[in-house]
Amino acid sequence: MHREANLSIVLGITEAQHRRFKGEIDDLGPRVDAVVGVTEQSPRWRHDPEAYAASDLDGWEDEWRREPRLVEADFVVSDNLVGVLASRPDAVLSGSFLWSDVLEVHGSASEPCRRYVTRERALLDRMRPWMLASADLATNGVRTRTRMVPLPWMVDAEVPSVSARRDILLVHGGGTRTLDTTVRRIATTLRAGGLQVATDLEDDERCFGFTDDEWRRVGLVICRPGVGTATECVRWQIPIVVIRDPQNTEAEHVAARLGALGLARELPTPLDATTLVPAVLAARDAGAHGAMAEALSTRSRGGVLRAAEWMCRYWSLGT
Repeated sequence: MHREANLSIVLGITEAQHRRFKGEIDDLGPRVDAVVGVTEQSPRWRHDPEAYAASDLDGWEDEWRREPRLVEADFVVSDNLVGVLASRPDAVLSGSFLWSDVLEVHGSASEPCRRYVTRERALLDRMRPWMLASADLATNGVRTRTRMVPLPWMVDAEVPSVSARRDILLVHGGGTRTLDTTVRRIATTLRAGGLQVATDLEDDERCFGFTDDEWRRVGLVICRPGVGTATECVRWQIPIVVIRDPQNTEAEHVAARLGALGLARELPTPLDATTLVPAVLAARDAGAHGAMAEALSTRSRGGVLRAAEWMCRYWSLGT
C-alpha cells in the first residue's frame, strides 16, 4: 500500500479473525475493508472423520463467489484454500501446508474428505499455483505440488521489546479447539504446582488476550504447534514445549520441524502432575531455555516484507 497509492485491499475472513484483528484492520485506514464470515465453512481439523460434511469443507466457495469485491478483484491471495483456483486460476496461495495432505488421513472413513482431497489435488496438478510459504516449515506437499516461494518467518526483522519479568506460561491448543480438554488439564496441573498460567480458553479464569503487552510477559509457550503460534513464538523469541497430536499430520510436521531447529521440546507422556510439572520446570531451566532462545535468535525474519516485495514484482505494482 505504501508503494501503490491506488491499491485497496478487501479481506475475506471469519468472525473469530475479525474479533481478534479488528483493531489492526481499522488502523490500516479506509483502503482496507473486510468481508466478515465468508470463510466460516472452510476446512477445520477434527479427530472424528464422521464429523465432516461437504459443506464444512467447501461451503465457503459459494459465499466468496457471491461477493464481487472478492471474486472480481484484480489480484487474489488465498491462505491455502485451494478451491479458489476453480474461479480464479491466477490466484496466489499462501501457507505452509495443504489441506488435502491433512485430510487424507480421513479419506478411507469419510466420503466428504475423500472428495475434497481428490478435487484439491486435481486443481493443484492442473494449475500448479505459486505459493508463498515458510522455508522452515513448508510441508513436502507444498514443495512438490506448488511453485513454492520460500520465505523467512512472517515477522518483522527487528525483535520487539519484552518485559524483564517473563513469568507467564501460555498453554495454547490452537484454533481447531480439538485439544481444549488437554489444555484445561495441563493448566490446572501447572497452577496446582504454583506456576502462573494463561490459556486460550475463552471461559478460563486467565484467558490470554493476544495483545503485544501480554506477549511481552510470556516466557514459555506450551502448545499444539500450529504455524500461527510458532510464528508468534519466533516473533517474541519464546521457547516452545509441544503437545503432540498424532492424527494431525500438519501439527506433527510442525512439531518435528520445531524440534529439529532447536526451538522446542516435547511434553512427556502420560501427562500428570508427576511428569508435567518437572518437564515444564526443566524447559524453564536456564540451560534448556537459553539453548532454545539462542536457536530462536538465529531464524531468518522479515518474511512479510519479502512476500510483499515478491507480489509487487509478480503483479508489476508500484512501477
